[in-house]
Amino acid sequence: MDGTLLRGTSSFPYYMLMAFEVGGILRLLFLLLATPLGTFLFYFVSESVGVQVFIFATFSGMKVSDIEFMAQAVLPKFYVTDLHPESWRVFSSCGKKCVLTANPRIMVEAFWKDYLGADMVLGTEIGTYKGRATGFVLPPGVLESYVVPAKPKVEAVSRDILPKALIFNNDDVRLVEKQSLLMALMTICFPIGFVLKYLRIAFWAPIFLRQKLNKSIRRRKPLTASLSYECTHFYDEG
Repeated sequence: MDGTLLRGTSSFPYYMLMAFEVGGILRLLFLLLATPLGTFLFYFVSESVGVQVFIFATFSGMKVSDIEFMAQAVLPKFYVTDLHPESWRVFSSCGKKCVLTANPRIMVEAFWKDYLGADMVLGTEIGTYKGRATGFVLPPGVLESYVVPAKPKVEAVSRDILPKALIFNNDDVRLVEKQSLLMALMTICFPIGFVLKYLRIAFWAPIFLRQKLNKSIRRRKPLTASLSYECTHFYDEG
């Protein structure tokens, strides 16, 4: 799927989008902290192991219903803007269509079946327990697929030629852009910086007020007692 049916060769922006929309800032932070390990394993050890790290950091503990909602209502909006025109031309001309992807099947199946007419989606299966994803990959593991050499400056497929119209209610989508690594860092750093700012104010404000009070007391002149004499005795010169 990535690099073939889609122009982009990485699913990491979609993992970040899923992590932030379902799990919030803490989940996104957890995924970013796991990114160095996942990237190292992906490029130097095994692509499959690296993908498993990203999947676990993104989906572990999530409700299956939340993942399915994201897959049906949010992700298609971003997938369609990345659809490769040449691959779509071949894909749409086929009678039976099967999509093979290393991404979790639950994450991509709704888009390919509901909007692009795929008959089957073969993807990585994630384990579940009591309605929540465990984040662990089930056998046979992460599926591999062929990647078409990238062509820069290729425009995505127009929405007008898709078999099913994509209509989204923006009220249901809190994040209106596909996440990049820089955007994810900004998303995390802004609230953290906001909290740190007010913690700093709360820490320094009592110290500052105490210093101002001490200076005010030292500058105040001491009160001096004053004596006044009044004569009440009158002399009669006569």
